[in-house]
This record gives sequence, C-alpha cells and structure tokens, in this order.
Amino acid sequence: MRTSKASRTQQPFVDVQEPGKGKALLHVLADGRNTGHYKLSERKLTEVPEVWQATAASDECPGRWWEAVDTVVLDVSCNSIQSVPAEISRLSDTLQTLNLSHNPIEEIPGHISALQQLKLLDVSGMALAQLPDELAGLPSLNRLLCQGNALTALPEGLGQHQSRLQHINCSSNRLQQLPPGLQGASALLSLGAARNALPNLQPALLGAWAQLTSLDVSHNRLCALPESMSGLGRLARLHASYNSLEGLPEGIGGMTSLVELVLGNNSIGSLPPAVSELQALKTLDLRVNRLTAFPEAACGLKLALLDLTDNDLTALPPQLGLMTSLRALPLSGNPLRGLRGTQPVAEILRTLANRLEEVPGAEERRDSATYQEIRIPEGARSIDLKARGLQQVPDQVWASAAGLQRLDLSSNMIAALPALQLAACTALQMLCLSSNAFTDWPLPASRLPSLRQLDLSGNGRLLSAPLDALQCCAGTLQELDLSGVPAACSLDVRPLTQLQSLSMVRCSLTAVPAGVCSCARLRQLDLSSNSILEVREDVTKLTALEELNLTNNNIGSLPPKLGLLGEKLRVLRIEGNPLRSIRRSILDKGTAAVLSYLQSRVPVQSLAP
Repeated sequence: MRTSKASRTQQPFVDVQEPGKGKALLHVLADGRNTGHYKLSERKLTEVPEVWQATAASDECPGRWWEAVDTVVLDVSCNSIQSVPAEISRLSDTLQTLNLSHNPIEEIPGHISALQQLKLLDVSGMALAQLPDELAGLPSLNRLLCQGNALTALPEGLGQHQSRLQHINCSSNRLQQLPPGLQGASALLSLGAARNALPNLQPALLGAWAQLTSLDVSHNRLCALPESMSGLGRLARLHASYNSLEGLPEGIGGMTSLVELVLGNNSIGSLPPAVSELQALKTLDLRVNRLTAFPEAACGLKLALLDLTDNDLTALPPQLGLMTSLRALPLSGNPLRGLRGTQPVAEILRTLANRLEEVPGAEERRDSATYQEIRIPEGARSIDLKARGLQQVPDQVWASAAGLQRLDLSSNMIAALPALQLAACTALQMLCLSSNAFTDWPLPASRLPSLRQLDLSGNGRLLSAPLDALQCCAGTLQELDLSGVPAACSLDVRPLTQLQSLSMVRCSLTAVPAGVCSCARLRQLDLSSNSILEVREDVTKLTALEELNLTNNNIGSLPPKLGLLGEKLRVLRIEGNPLRSIRRSILDKGTAAVLSYLQSRVPVQSLAP
C-alpha cells in the first residue's frame, strides 16, 4: 500500500480520546478537499492540518485527489493548537478565511502576510500580547477579529494600505490608542473597541471614517468625544457607555443617521442643543449620569426608548408629553416632583401633555406640527395621522369612511375608537393603531371585509379582548402585529386563515399559542422576547414558514421535527435561549446547519410515508 507524506502526517495533529472521532475527522478533511472549506472547529486538534497538501493522495482521506479544490476557508477554532506553521503561506493565492480563534497560540507569525487573498482573519480569544506588523500587509483584508486578547497596541500601519478593510473588532484588550494607520481605512464600516483603556479618540481618525455605521467605545477611559464626529454622517450606532464623559460635542448634530445612542454610566451634566438635530434617533440611553434637566429642544425627537434612570432630574419638560413615539421611559432614581416614574409611559406622557396648558406660550404651540389643524381631502383613500398628539380621531376621518383604504393613527394617545364609524370603513385594507392608550379592544364586532394589515403593537394597557376579537377580519387579514399587547396571550388566531405574518414580541407568552399552528399560510412568525419554555411539535404544520424568530426566551431544546421545515425555512433566530441540546459550533453556523442537525435527530419511523 502506498503511503504518502499527507497520510503519514494525518494522525499526529489530532488528539482522539473517543472511538470514532478520528474517522469523523478524516471525513471532514475529505469533504474539505472537495469543497475547499475546512470546518475543523472543536476537533481536539493539536496542530494545523496540512491542508496545503490537499491534492496529495491519502489512504486515510479517500477520494480522487485530482478533483481536490483549492483551500478557501480554514476554520480550526476552539482546538489545542499552539502555533501556526510556516507552510500555511503555501495557501497565499487561495485562502480567504482563516479562523484561529480560541486556541493556546501565543504568537501570530509574520509569514501570515503571504496570504494575499485573505479577507477574514479571526484571532480572538487567544491571550495574544501583540499582532505582527506584517498584518498591515494583507491587501485583501476585509474583517479583522482580535477581541478577547491582551493586546496593548495594534500594528501601526493597520489600515494604511488596506482599502478593503471594513470591519474591526478589537474589544476586550488593553489598547491605549488606535493605530495612526487607520486614518487610511476610508472604507471602515464598523469598529468595536469596547473594554480597553483608550483615553481619547484621535480626531484625525474619526474625520477619515466617512462610511462608518457602527462605533462601540464603551468601557474605556474617555473624557470627551471630539468635534470631528460631526463628519460621521452615516453613523447609525454609537455606544460610549461606562466612560468619564462630562458632555457631548456640538458636532454630534452632524450625525444625522444616528439611530442608537448609548451613553449610560458617564458624568454627563447636560445635553447640547444639537441633540435636537438627530431626527433618525430611536434609542437614547442616558442612565446613570448627572443630568439636572432634559432639554425642551430634544422633545421634538421621535424616540422609542429614552432611558433617564439614576440622574438628578427634578422635573421633565411638558413638551416631552408630545413625544408619542415613546414606548419605554425608565425614570427611577430621579428626585422627580409630581411625577411617578413607575407609571405606564402613556400616563406619564398624558400627565406632561396636560401641563402644557400651564406653560407660557402653550397656545402658540398648539399651532405647531403636532397640533396644527388637520385637513383631510374629501374622499381620501389614505390618511396618515401618526404622532399628532391625538386623544380622539378627528371627525374628518370618518367622513371619508366609504372609500378609505389606509389609516395610520399610530403613536398618539387615543383610548377608544367609535365602533360604528370604524365598521363603516368597508374598503379599509391597512389599519395602524400602534402605541396608543387603548384599554378596550378597538375593533368592531361587525366585519371589516377588506382588512389585510393590522398593527396594534405597543398598546401595553390592552389587557383583555373578547373571544371573537379577530372575527371581524377572518379570512382576509394577512399581517398582524400584537407586540407588547398583554391581551395577545388570550387571542384566538385560528379564524385568520390567510395570515402570512404574525408578531407577538414582548407579550409574556410562556408557550407558542396553540392557534398559531393552525395558520397554514404563515410565512413570518416573531415570538421573540417572551418567556417561552418549549416549542410545540405541531409548529411543523407551518409548512409555508420562511422566518421564525424565537430570540430571548427560555427555550432549552427544539423539537427535531422542526428540521423538516428546512426546505422553506430560511431564517431561524434562536439566540438568547439556554439551549442545551445543540452544540455552539452548530449554532454558530446558522439556520441551515441547525435545521440539518435537528432533521438528523428525527426518528426514522417518523419519516416513513
């Protein structure tokens, strides 16, 4: 029998403690030769396999060596490898992904610079003290993951001549500054630098990152943010919590794409007027700071979350009561007078809005965009009254009832709808009632024969509903959002035979509602952020399901038959659950891998026709 060098070196790099493990590894290697993707995570390897000899004949790795594919992906994460061999440079023309993470490797060698096609390098979780300067010589590098090490610096030239570099995660290290070479990384989209020792952010770097969309510098030693941040016009996410910030730069108003601004656990005493220019902002986290006032100018924002926990606020501006987009307003830990932070958001806003009567100039404000006279064209087919501070629906709306097709009343303070007038909207196709103050079920008992889309999300005071609550739109409704509605637990969705999309986020569910599994046409199902303990097996009846979101529940296992939905199910989100039955290495590979694993655990007799 012919014994090649490749076959002679197969055994030393694996420490096999269990019968059958070695054979399984050889099958993975053989599969890698056919695909070019070597996925060798958690294989108890002690050395990097000689994949650069993939075309060599091997008795242990059967297959036609002349059909071997060039190595493109090499994932040897979570093993016991201690060094990176020089021979890896033989993959210089092919290797695009190299994952060395979570190995006891003490040093990344300089010869890694030979990998000219490398796009992704993952060296996270290895207690590295430094990275080689040669890392800056990888021209194709797109993503660098080096979080969870002991790095005190990054290569000075990193990014200087790497025009394709878009993502860097260097969190959880000991960095005291970012390398000057990053000024050349003009394509950078995201930078994670949390949990380091950064005393400042170099203005020149921020000024060069015009494409940046995500920046996380939380848990550092920052005392200020530079004015050059005004040039980050595409930044959508800024996390700078757990620093020593005392204020914000006026230039923050230039970040017009900002959606999420997290500044908790700092020493911020006031907000600049420029904050009011952040019209895309949805989340503003200012918990544990030193704010003594919330600026009136910022009350024109359309926030969904405003966290003011543990500040020094004694009052809130009445104008905040007009911010009807708010779904969460934590206020505990403030010496507020005449306002209980434990009240529901809708009540807090109503209390503040009522105080507008006492504010000088309030009458003039009634003429502002929120209170301006509503003019609805006669016979209007589409009416948008979102966030207008309404406590009831204007009569002009019902004057157009016969031909009305779309009605958006979201983000107001409406507590009830007139049943007769709503029932007259027989052509109504879309009804959005999210984020209001309903305490009673708002839909009529009579039919809404054309209704296809219904959004009731964010109505946290809607505690109950009649048994036939959805009968008015049975057979027509296609999209339903009940997120944040306590009454969702008791609703019967079985009459909704045409339902294609259902959202029941934050509804305190402890199980998947039984009626959901009767909606045979369902394509999207979002049950995230509940208290679901298990997924019922009859969810596999949803053969049209394309997206299933189960994130942030208490699910310990998934039914194997869920894997039978693999032909249609494109997205399965299960993060944030204490899953014990599926290995992390499988979860990390995504939906297809999880469904394939589940299907492999279905008893053979269950698959019989």
